[in-house]
Amino acid sequence: MEQHFLRSAGRAERSEPDRSPEKAVLDSIPQEDRKNETKEQTLARVAKYLEELNLSPDILESYPFQLSGGMRQRVIIALATFMSPNVVLADEPTTALDVVVQKGILKMLMRLQKQLKNTMVIVSHDMGVHYQITDRMAIMYSGSIIELGPTDAIFNDPIHPYTKMLVDSLPRVGDKSQKVGIPGRPPALKNPPPGCRFAARCPHATDRCRQEIPEFIEVKPGRFAACHLLKKEGEKNG
Repeated sequence: MEQHFLRSAGRAERSEPDRSPEKAVLDSIPQEDRKNETKEQTLARVAKYLEELNLSPDILESYPFQLSGGMRQRVIIALATFMSPNVVLADEPTTALDVVVQKGILKMLMRLQKQLKNTMVIVSHDMGVHYQITDRMAIMYSGSIIELGPTDAIFNDPIHPYTKMLVDSLPRVGDKSQKVGIPGRPPALKNPPPGCRFAARCPHATDRCRQEIPEFIEVKPGRFAACHLLKKEGEKNG
């Protein structure tokens, strides 16, 4: 089982509390996280914590196959945050869940973040998840961060060509216009091309883009991007 109880970081990705279907949820609590407590004392603390998250302590006696996908994910999140980690890494926390269950998971994560006053790093391909839950976003393309900034700014005023095309392709309520995807395919990570990795798909690419890797710079206060077409904060165009 992955170490969900690290004080520095927790990880909520796998939808089963343990890789083995023969182990109940309570068997997923690592021995090293019990400090100087007995098993009974630790289980009592876990049961109390589950109740605080509106989960029944009876879940501890359950096996993964007895729980729904949404409930398994709630259990994973509870285990990952039980030791009040300073940083929680949630890798695709809503994958394979229906919309209603996704909403419950996101509310749970937001409530825990406010309660623990920690940092949550949400990794997801779902832009809607980021819009609902994050304060800042880092947009990645082909293994590299190409834009960073406040979430509202990313959606309302994207500055990197890839981010602009990504946001423009998203469906919006009431918008009946036909959406256009980004043409082409991402480069092979095993043998990436020289220069900007988005150059082959970018409608604004120049020879420089195809030859030089762009620097990750601050373009506006609190806004960063990696693109040769952008200027550093304070620099004049031309």
